[in-house]
Amino acid sequence: SGPRTRSSRASRPRQFTTVPLLAKISKILLQEMGTQLEMAEGSDDEDEDSEDEDWDSQGSDSDPLNNSGSSHKNGAIDLSELLNGGGEIVDIEDEEEDKDCRMDPIYSVDLKKYLVSFLREFSQQPYFQHFLPHLNDSEKKTLQQIQQINPGF
Repeated sequence: SGPRTRSSRASRPRQFTTVPLLAKISKILLQEMGTQLEMAEGSDDEDEDSEDEDWDSQGSDSDPLNNSGSSHKNGAIDLSELLNGGGEIVDIEDEEEDKDCRMDPIYSVDLKKYLVSFLREFSQQPYFQHFLPHLNDSEKKTLQQIQQINPGF
């Protein structure tokens, strides 16, 4: 499909899908949980694959902007990969000086543990059936993975 001219836009207006706000929020939480699970799997793989570091540094998959890499789904850029690459930019002195930030209870929240707990409870509620039609296969798979995680992990 080439460039869209005014006449083609007028004959075929763009259509957007309507997703209820609560369904969209649940989708965002499931996507974040999927990212957390992938990161946990990645850290397990790093322990096993430490001798492959030379290969990874030469491969094209290490570039977060390279959309041809195997870690990108549907040509999307993984924001956590981009942010992890800029980790050296953070000024450590600023973090050490902000004691209020460290004392904030949100600073000590284990996001993965919290999401597992919340999403498990949420998926057991009777109204959850109304959310299921809005979930894609990846989000449904994440829900299945959550159910298999040991509650005391």
